[in-house]
Amino acid sequence: DKSLAGFPFTTANNAAINLDFPRISSCLRLRLQDPPAESDLDEMQRALEACYEQSISGIGEFAANVKTTGEWAASFKHEVEDIGDLSGSFNSQLDWNLALDTTYPPIYGFVPTVTYGATQDGMRFHARATGPLYTNLRGTYEIQNEPGKYSPAEFRQDATLTFSSTPPKGGVEQHSLELHGTYDRTLPKVPYRGSVSYTARLKPATLKASMGDDWYRLRAQTAHGEIGASFTRNAEINRPTQLELKLGKVSAVAQLGRDRETVPRMRIEYAQ
Repeated sequence: DKSLAGFPFTTANNAAINLDFPRISSCLRLRLQDPPAESDLDEMQRALEACYEQSISGIGEFAANVKTTGEWAASFKHEVEDIGDLSGSFNSQLDWNLALDTTYPPIYGFVPTVTYGATQDGMRFHARATGPLYTNLRGTYEIQNEPGKYSPAEFRQDATLTFSSTPPKGGVEQHSLELHGTYDRTLPKVPYRGSVSYTARLKPATLKASMGDDWYRLRAQTAHGEIGASFTRNAEINRPTQLELKLGKVSAVAQLGRDRETVPRMRIEYAQ
Protein backbone atom coordinates (compact mmCIF):
# COMPACT_ATOMS: atom_id res chain seq x y z
CA ASP A 1 0.00 0.00 0.00
CA LYS A 2 1.64 3.24 -1.18
CA SER A 3 -0.20 5.31 1.42
CA LEU A 4 1.30 3.27 4.26
CA ALA A 5 4.77 3.46 2.72
CA GLY A 6 4.76 7.22 3.20
CA PHE A 7 3.46 7.12 6.79
CA PRO A 8 2.70 9.47 8.47
CA PHE A 9 2.46 12.01 5.61
CA THR A 10 0.22 10.00 3.29
CA THR A 11 -2.21 8.72 5.93
CA ALA A 12 -4.91 10.45 7.94
CA ASN A 13 -3.80 10.84 11.57
CA ASN A 14 -6.00 11.89 14.50
CA ALA A 15 -5.13 12.44 18.14
CA ALA A 16 -7.37 13.38 21.05
CA ILE A 17 -7.07 14.07 24.76
CA ASN A 18 -9.81 14.40 27.39
CA LEU A 19 -9.41 16.46 30.55
CA ASP A 20 -12.05 15.80 33.22
CA PHE A 21 -12.78 18.20 36.08
CA PRO A 22 -15.09 16.18 38.36
CA ARG A 23 -15.21 18.82 41.10
CA ILE A 24 -16.95 21.28 38.80
CA SER A 25 -18.70 18.60 36.64
CA SER A 26 -17.00 19.66 33.41
CA CYS A 27 -14.82 18.22 30.67
CA LEU A 28 -12.44 19.63 28.05
CA ARG A 29 -11.70 17.62 24.90
CA LEU A 30 -8.92 18.48 22.44
CA ARG A 31 -8.66 16.78 19.05
CA LEU A 32 -6.16 17.18 16.21
CA GLN A 33 -7.09 16.10 12.69
CA ASP A 34 -4.19 15.69 10.25
CA PRO A 35 -5.33 14.60 6.73
CA PRO A 36 -3.07 13.00 4.11
CA ALA A 37 -0.54 15.41 2.61
CA GLU A 38 -1.93 14.96 -0.92
CA SER A 39 -5.50 15.84 0.13
CA ASP A 40 -6.72 19.08 -1.46
CA LEU A 41 -10.27 19.00 -0.08
CA ASP A 42 -11.30 21.94 2.10
CA GLU A 43 -13.06 19.68 4.58
CA MET A 44 -9.88 17.62 4.96
CA GLN A 45 -7.54 20.40 6.03
CA ARG A 46 -5.57 20.15 9.27
CA ALA A 47 -7.66 21.34 12.20
CA LEU A 48 -7.57 21.53 15.97
CA GLU A 49 -10.90 21.16 17.75
CA ALA A 50 -11.70 22.05 21.36
CA CYS A 51 -14.92 20.99 23.08
CA TYR A 52 -16.03 22.07 26.55
CA GLU A 53 -18.88 20.40 28.43
CA GLN A 54 -20.43 21.69 31.65
CA SER A 55 -23.12 20.18 33.86
CA ILE A 56 -24.88 22.39 36.40
CA SER A 57 -27.10 20.73 38.99
CA GLY A 58 -30.70 21.88 38.74
CA ILE A 59 -30.08 23.76 35.49
CA GLY A 60 -28.84 21.33 32.85
CA GLU A 61 -25.97 20.48 30.55
CA PHE A 62 -24.13 22.79 28.15
CA ALA A 63 -21.53 22.12 25.47
CA ALA A 64 -19.53 24.25 23.05
CA ASN A 65 -16.88 23.36 20.51
CA VAL A 66 -14.72 25.41 18.17
CA LYS A 67 -12.29 24.52 15.37
CA THR A 68 -9.31 26.42 14.02
CA THR A 69 -11.12 26.36 10.65
CA GLY A 70 -13.61 28.86 12.07
CA GLU A 71 -16.44 26.40 12.64
CA TRP A 72 -18.20 26.40 16.01
CA ALA A 73 -21.30 24.95 17.66
CA ALA A 74 -23.14 25.17 20.97
CA SER A 75 -25.84 23.00 22.57
CA PHE A 76 -27.80 22.62 25.80
CA LYS A 77 -30.10 20.16 27.53
CA HIS A 78 -32.50 20.96 30.38
CA GLU A 79 -35.02 18.79 32.21
CA VAL A 80 -38.40 20.49 32.57
CA GLU A 81 -40.22 19.06 35.58
CA ASP A 82 -43.36 17.05 34.74
CA ILE A 83 -42.95 17.84 31.02
CA GLY A 84 -39.75 16.35 29.58
CA ASP A 85 -36.27 17.13 28.31
CA LEU A 86 -35.68 20.37 26.42
CA SER A 87 -32.62 20.52 24.15
CA GLY A 88 -31.26 22.80 21.48
CA SER A 89 -28.24 23.55 19.32
CA PHE A 90 -26.81 26.32 17.12
CA ASN A 91 -23.74 26.43 14.88
CA SER A 92 -21.63 28.65 12.66
CA GLN A 93 -23.68 27.66 9.59
CA LEU A 94 -26.71 29.26 11.29
CA ASP A 95 -28.35 25.85 11.62
CA TRP A 96 -30.41 25.59 14.79
CA ASN A 97 -32.56 22.97 16.45
CA LEU A 98 -34.96 23.04 19.40
CA ALA A 99 -36.67 19.89 20.70
CA LEU A 100 -38.85 18.76 23.61
CA ASP A 101 -38.93 15.03 24.46
CA THR A 102 -42.05 13.97 26.40
CA THR A 103 -43.08 10.56 27.72
CA TYR A 104 -46.76 9.93 28.39
CA PRO A 105 -48.46 7.40 30.73
CA PRO A 106 -48.75 3.85 29.31
CA ILE A 107 -51.81 2.94 27.25
CA TYR A 108 -52.66 -0.78 27.35
CA GLY A 109 -49.04 -1.50 28.20
CA PHE A 110 -47.61 0.67 25.41
CA VAL A 111 -45.42 3.61 26.42
CA PRO A 112 -45.80 6.58 24.04
CA THR A 113 -43.04 9.15 23.64
CA VAL A 114 -43.18 12.23 21.42
CA THR A 115 -40.50 14.69 20.32
CA TYR A 116 -41.76 18.12 19.33
CA GLY A 117 -39.15 20.14 17.49
CA ALA A 118 -38.32 23.07 15.27
CA THR A 119 -35.40 23.89 12.99
CA GLN A 120 -34.53 26.60 10.49
CA ASP A 121 -36.44 24.49 7.90
CA GLY A 122 -39.69 24.21 9.86
CA MET A 123 -41.51 22.21 12.54
CA ARG A 124 -40.98 18.49 13.09
CA PHE A 125 -42.26 15.67 15.28
CA HIS A 126 -41.30 12.09 16.13
CA ALA A 127 -43.84 9.84 17.86
CA ARG A 128 -42.97 6.39 19.20
CA ALA A 129 -44.91 3.69 21.06
CA THR A 130 -43.46 0.44 22.36
CA GLY A 131 -44.89 -2.36 24.47
CA PRO A 132 -45.76 -6.08 24.73
CA LEU A 133 -47.97 -7.68 22.09
CA TYR A 134 -47.91 -11.23 23.37
CA THR A 135 -45.77 -13.50 25.52
CA ASN A 136 -42.12 -13.03 24.47
CA LEU A 137 -43.20 -10.62 21.71
CA ARG A 138 -42.75 -6.85 21.77
CA GLY A 139 -43.69 -4.27 19.18
CA THR A 140 -42.60 -0.73 18.38
CA TYR A 141 -44.16 1.76 15.99
CA GLU A 142 -42.68 5.12 15.00
CA ILE A 143 -43.82 7.95 12.77
CA GLN A 144 -42.01 11.19 12.01
CA ASN A 145 -41.71 13.99 9.48
CA GLU A 146 -38.87 15.93 7.95
CA PRO A 147 -38.73 19.57 9.11
CA GLY A 148 -41.10 21.66 6.99
CA LYS A 149 -42.89 18.68 5.40
CA TYR A 150 -46.39 18.25 6.80
CA SER A 151 -48.18 16.02 4.28
CA PRO A 152 -49.03 12.59 5.83
CA ALA A 153 -47.92 10.96 2.59
CA GLU A 154 -44.39 12.21 3.27
CA PHE A 155 -44.17 10.89 6.84
CA ARG A 156 -41.65 8.16 7.58
CA GLN A 157 -43.01 5.10 9.39
CA ASP A 158 -41.06 2.34 11.15
CA ALA A 159 -42.28 -0.87 12.77
CA THR A 160 -40.30 -3.43 14.77
CA LEU A 161 -41.24 -6.86 16.12
CA THR A 162 -38.94 -8.54 18.64
CA PHE A 163 -39.31 -12.23 19.52
CA SER A 164 -37.36 -13.28 22.64
CA SER A 165 -36.74 -16.55 24.40
CA THR A 166 -38.00 -16.88 27.95
CA PRO A 167 -35.21 -15.53 30.18
CA PRO A 168 -33.92 -17.58 33.10
CA LYS A 169 -34.93 -16.40 36.54
CA GLY A 170 -33.04 -13.20 37.30
CA GLY A 171 -31.35 -13.16 33.89
CA VAL A 172 -31.85 -11.92 30.34
CA GLU A 173 -33.17 -13.69 27.26
CA GLN A 174 -30.54 -15.80 25.50
CA HIS A 175 -31.99 -15.58 22.00
CA SER A 176 -33.88 -12.84 20.18
CA LEU A 177 -35.11 -12.30 16.63
CA GLU A 178 -35.92 -8.78 15.42
CA LEU A 179 -37.87 -7.85 12.29
CA HIS A 180 -37.79 -4.22 11.18
CA GLY A 181 -39.65 -2.46 8.38
CA THR A 182 -39.54 1.13 7.08
CA TYR A 183 -41.86 3.04 4.76
CA ASP A 184 -40.46 6.29 3.40
CA ARG A 185 -41.34 7.79 0.01
CA THR A 186 -37.98 9.57 -0.14
CA LEU A 187 -36.13 6.24 -0.45
CA PRO A 188 -34.73 5.47 -3.92
CA LYS A 189 -36.46 2.96 -6.22
CA VAL A 190 -39.03 1.59 -3.74
CA PRO A 191 -40.44 3.36 -0.65
CA TYR A 192 -39.93 0.47 1.75
CA ARG A 193 -37.02 -1.34 3.37
CA GLY A 194 -36.76 -4.35 5.65
CA SER A 195 -34.17 -6.01 7.84
CA VAL A 196 -33.83 -8.98 10.17
CA SER A 197 -31.36 -9.64 12.98
CA TYR A 198 -30.68 -12.56 15.30
CA THR A 199 -28.85 -12.30 18.62
CA ALA A 200 -27.52 -15.20 20.69
CA ARG A 201 -26.20 -14.41 24.15
CA LEU A 202 -23.93 -17.34 24.87
CA LYS A 203 -20.92 -17.95 27.06
CA PRO A 204 -18.42 -16.47 26.65
CA ALA A 205 -19.60 -14.36 23.68
CA THR A 206 -22.65 -12.60 22.30
CA LEU A 207 -23.20 -13.25 18.60
CA LYS A 208 -25.31 -11.10 16.30
CA ALA A 209 -26.12 -11.61 12.61
CA SER A 210 -28.24 -9.19 10.61
CA MET A 211 -29.15 -8.47 7.00
CA GLY A 212 -31.08 -5.88 5.03
CA ASP A 213 -32.00 -5.22 1.41
CA ASP A 214 -28.37 -4.79 0.31
CA TRP A 215 -26.17 -5.36 3.35
CA TYR A 216 -24.99 -8.14 5.71
CA ARG A 217 -23.36 -7.89 9.14
CA LEU A 218 -21.77 -10.27 11.64
CA ARG A 219 -20.51 -9.37 15.10
CA ALA A 220 -19.13 -11.22 18.12
CA GLN A 221 -18.55 -9.56 21.49
CA THR A 222 -16.88 -10.76 24.70
CA ALA A 223 -15.81 -9.10 27.91
CA HIS A 224 -12.34 -8.52 26.43
CA GLY A 225 -13.17 -7.26 22.95
CA GLU A 226 -15.26 -7.62 19.83
CA ILE A 227 -14.90 -8.43 16.15
CA GLY A 228 -17.22 -7.66 13.26
CA ALA A 229 -17.59 -7.76 9.50
CA SER A 230 -20.04 -6.12 7.11
CA PHE A 231 -20.67 -6.11 3.37
CA THR A 232 -22.91 -3.97 1.17
CA ARG A 233 -24.02 -4.66 -2.39
CA ASN A 234 -24.44 -0.97 -3.20
CA ALA A 235 -22.51 -0.48 -6.46
CA GLU A 236 -21.83 3.18 -5.63
CA ILE A 237 -19.64 2.25 -2.65
CA ASN A 238 -16.03 1.59 -3.67
CA ARG A 239 -15.11 -0.21 -0.44
CA PRO A 240 -18.09 -2.45 0.36
CA THR A 241 -16.35 -4.74 2.86
CA GLN A 242 -15.53 -3.53 6.37
CA LEU A 243 -13.71 -5.42 9.11
CA GLU A 244 -13.62 -4.25 12.74
CA LEU A 245 -11.55 -5.38 15.70
CA LYS A 246 -11.49 -4.03 19.26
CA LEU A 247 -9.25 -5.28 22.04
CA GLY A 248 -9.26 -3.30 25.25
CA LYS A 249 -8.44 0.31 24.44
CA VAL A 250 -7.29 -0.39 20.87
CA SER A 251 -9.69 -0.54 17.93
CA ALA A 252 -9.03 -1.02 14.21
CA VAL A 253 -11.26 -0.68 11.15
CA ALA A 254 -10.32 -1.83 7.64
CA GLN A 255 -12.29 -1.05 4.47
CA LEU A 256 -11.62 -3.29 1.46
CA GLY A 257 -12.30 -2.40 -2.18
CA ARG A 258 -14.26 -4.29 -4.80
CA ASP A 259 -11.13 -4.94 -6.83
CA ARG A 260 -7.34 -4.86 -6.47
CA GLU A 261 -7.12 -1.37 -7.97
CA THR A 262 -9.03 0.17 -5.06
CA VAL A 263 -6.64 1.04 -2.25
CA PRO A 264 -7.88 -0.33 1.09
CA ARG A 265 -8.27 1.98 4.05
CA MET A 266 -7.42 1.37 7.69
CA ARG A 267 -8.12 3.32 10.86
CA ILE A 268 -6.48 2.55 14.22
CA GLU A 269 -7.55 4.24 17.44
CA TYR A 270 -6.27 4.10 21.00
CA ALA A 271 -8.44 5.45 23.80
CA GLN A 272 -6.80 6.09 27.15
